[in-house]
Amino acid sequence: MKVVIEVQGLDFVTRELEEMARRGINTKPLMGEIGNIMLRSVAKNFEAQGRPTKWKPISPLTRMIYEGQARSKARATKAWQQAKEKGRRGIEERRIAKDVGGAKILHGSEDLKKSITLGDVTNESVEIGSSLVYARIHQFGGIIRPKRFDALYIPFNGGYIRKKQSVIPARPYLMLQNEDETFILRAVENHMMGGRA
Repeated sequence: MKVVIEVQGLDFVTRELEEMARRGINTKPLMGEIGNIMLRSVAKNFEAQGRPTKWKPISPLTRMIYEGQARSKARATKAWQQAKEKGRRGIEERRIAKDVGGAKILHGSEDLKKSITLGDVTNESVEIGSSLVYARIHQFGGIIRPKRFDALYIPFNGGYIRKKQSVIPARPYLMLQNEDETFILRAVENHMMGGRA
């Protein structure tokens, strides 16, 4: 004897499966959300000065250049021009402490950090990166050599520092961390469930 069980009233299951299939085809909103997760992770990389491995610290030459730039900024202020010699040194030292003492690696003017944006977002991918010409060398590291002259001339205190080349260590800032997997999986689940996850 053959037993047949007929279940009625499960149209909602069919509708939900069809809706999930539709969301599985249109993944552009999901890719945009994944891009935003990546942007937040990159911002944390800058704040931590490298994750999970700390970035190599700035070189003594770079620190000296930053100090020279801080002195120039201090000397351009009205307070420095009006102060006597002893006061001028104090203004310079405070500016150096502010600009260089607590300076974070790859922060400088924060142009690099601010330049990280979402690029193309499609159903299959999302791009994130920077259009700044020096973004790549900070990500991967490399050697800067002169192209037209016999040396690099780096502005410093109204003059120049002459170098044959400059070695830039890799400081990978465009990196996802292990913790980001959880957020990405949650975003996928939320997308497939239509915001009900």
